[in-house]
Amino acid sequence: MVAYNLKRALEEKGGLSEGWNSVKVVDKKTFKFNTGTDGVEYSLITKDKVKGKISFALTDAAFWRLGLFAKAAGVSEHTLDKFELGDVIGKYVDVLMAPNQKGYLDAKAFAPFESVHGDETSQASVSTAAKQTVPADEEDDIPF
Repeated sequence: MVAYNLKRALEEKGGLSEGWNSVKVVDKKTFKFNTGTDGVEYSLITKDKVKGKISFALTDAAFWRLGLFAKAAGVSEHTLDKFELGDVIGKYVDVLMAPNQKGYLDAKAFAPFESVHGDETSQASVSTAAKQTVPADEEDDIPF
């Protein structure tokens, strides 16, 4: 009989945890979803070196979601009309991860870096972040 160390495999796989995660955007790659839609995947890392990824469909119907992410990462309002996919590389942002309908963790909201942790002043930021929550929308061609 062969035994496999699945616990170690899961620990090595890592990933962002459920709840708010403060991350740095470290890389990007473009790809095609199974539907043929263009997408961008950003690689993220926490201060504890936990790695994660977040993907966005690159369609007119779904650009609002990428816009929320870019604004929370500190891309200025006046440069959003000429946004380039690399503009968020090196920036910091808080990402709320929560289970989707299939049980997988998905980004549900974005907020300015470390604005949703700790003290009373961050409570106002939580309200702001809640306004930037990504609603479920089956027509935006995001495969989750």
